[in-house]
This record gives sequence, C-alpha cells and structure tokens, in this order.
Amino acid sequence: MHELVLAEDIFKKAMEKAGNAKKVKMVKILLGETRFTEKEELVECFNLLATDGPFEGGKLEIEVSPLRAKCGHCDKEITEKTLRLDCPNCGSTNIEIVSGQELKVLEVDCVY
Repeated sequence: MHELVLAEDIFKKAMEKAGNAKKVKMVKILLGETRFTEKEELVECFNLLATDGPFEGGKLEIEVSPLRAKCGHCDKEITEKTLRLDCPNCGSTNIEIVSGQELKVLEVDCVY
C-alpha cells in the first residue's frame, strides 16, 4: 500500500513537469532507498495510474539513492552498512541524514 501512495506522488510531480504533453515516454526519478520496499510494486502502481492519457505505455526508471549520514561533531560519513544512532568514530549522537530519503523527478521524456 505504501508503494501506491508513493506512485501517486511521483505521478503528480511528473504531470506537473510534463505540462501539456501529448505523450510521456519515460519518467526518471531519484528515490532514496528508505522511501520504498519493493521496486517492482512501485513500477506496477505507477503503471496502474498511467493507464489512460499521455502517460499510458510510458516507463518509470528508478535511480536509487543510498542511505548516507554524517556526524555533526567529527564530519565522518556513515553509510547504510554502519548507520547507527551514534557515530562509530567519536560516539556523538549528532547524526544528520544526507541522502537516502529524497524523491525527485529527474526527467520526463515527452512528445508535444
């Protein structure tokens, strides 16, 4: 069910970028890995939303942004393999997520 809500958000953003396009051939997004669980389900939900109108038959391409964080105290980068609530380098709990949560429509390939 989470994928359907996410697909609706992607579809809305892509529609804004497409404007008055007659045909949308492809939508490319950047999606943080924390935002979804099943890539295939997300594509399927997007395809359900795109059954009529200019998006019909268009492809959804997903570029996944890995989860990364940074320690606000010592600036050590923390990857998803070492992500914890404290810095493995200095022990600080001042951790900031720097990628892995985004949702951006990078490109909408249209025919006008």
